[in-house]
This record gives sequence, structure tokens and C-alpha cells, in this order.
Amino acid sequence: MINTTPQYFDFRNALHKNRLVGLWRMMTDYRVSYIAATISLAISALSRSPNSIPRM
Repeated sequence: MINTTPQYFDFRNALHKNRLVGLWRMMTDYRVSYIAATISLAISALSRSPNSIPRM
């Protein structure tokens, strides 16, 4: 069976006047990875923040 999907990403299809829409289109196959990385960074930052607050 022959795979007919293109092996490259055409950025012309991702262009949009709204930058966020263009960014969303560029992240086509990596959305879950980016969202998971963002959530893990948020959890890490929140878990470290109580240690940074000086005690009185």
C-alpha cells in the first residue's frame, strides 16, 4: 500500500492574519505534546513557588 500523504509541511496553508490561529495551525501534529509540556511546566512552577516565598 502506498502512502499518499505529503511528507512535508506547507507553511503557506498555516498563514493567517491572526497570529494565534497561525500558531495553532503550525502545531498540527504536536498539539498534545505542547499542551502536556505546558501543563507540566505549570505544575512544576506552582510546586516550587511555596519554597521561594520568604517566611516572616
